[in-house]
Amino acid sequence: VWNPDNIYWANKPAFTTEDASTNFKGVTSDCPVYPDSMDWNVTGIVQDWAAGAANHGLVLKSPGETDVDNYRVFTSSEDTDFTLPPTLTITTSGPASAPAVGALAITPALSVDGGVVATSLTPQLAATVSDTAGGDLTGAFEIEHDPAATSQGTGQIWAGDSVAVASGGQATVSVPAGKLTDGWKVRWRARAVNAGASTTSAWSDWQSATIDVPNPTVAAFQVTPSQVVDGGTVATSLTPALRTTVTDPAAQPVRAEFEVEHDPAAPSGQGSGQIWAGAVHDVASGAQASVTVPDGKLTDGWKVRWRV
Repeated sequence: VWNPDNIYWANKPAFTTEDASTNFKGVTSDCPVYPDSMDWNVTGIVQDWAAGAANHGLVLKSPGETDVDNYRVFTSSEDTDFTLPPTLTITTSGPASAPAVGALAITPALSVDGGVVATSLTPQLAATVSDTAGGDLTGAFEIEHDPAATSQGTGQIWAGDSVAVASGGQATVSVPAGKLTDGWKVRWRARAVNAGASTTSAWSDWQSATIDVPNPTVAAFQVTPSQVVDGGTVATSLTPALRTTVTDPAAQPVRAEFEVEHDPAAPSGQGSGQIWAGAVHDVASGAQASVTVPDGKLTDGWKVRWRV
């Protein structure tokens, strides 16, 4: 430790010129500002200290000590005449970046017996991303097979990043079609990424989910051409079109299967069992599926029933 009581020119401590800063400014009583100050950038020196270099303080000296006629006078913090004590100015860019992630959610989903059931093959994964330094962040997401269900597969299924959102916003991604299978048990996680600061949060805890997509539904049944007589539907063609609207909860194309059979309550002699079956493929969810009963399958006067 330096002791000001026994430091003299002859025994001055050793020093290094690494990261040295030089200021040639001169101040006299003839200057517009007098007394004035001189500044030195000590960022490099302080960075070395932060990196582990020994901190023995600073040396203030002339860059050329052979010229004894050129000198500067500096006041200490204890001086009361000039009231210009030494100052250290620290400029920062704000708080250090520390991304965080929370409020993870998968949608659409249900809570079943304490577990999460995702009801889509293309669910949305969401998380709130934030940073003490503010700015824009992205969410990095990863989904993989549940290690407890190795028969369904192992390892990563898909990973993706959200678009950038402001700190405190919700980052979202949607799992692409073709990545998940109905019935799979999966788990997923997320982390916050501040690309501008090259920082990330730790990965969140794994979130478990079961993929269980409801079955497609059919509705709005039609027979064309037909008319309603005494509350019943009467087809006016031997080759009627059978139509229905199909809906798939996963918004995937479906195959609509049709079946026509004799009405069990019809008079004897008309027949029993299936008359005809057909299907139409790749029907978009929400669209109408339609098949036409082929010629020769139906007879005038028959009572039949059909289903999809």
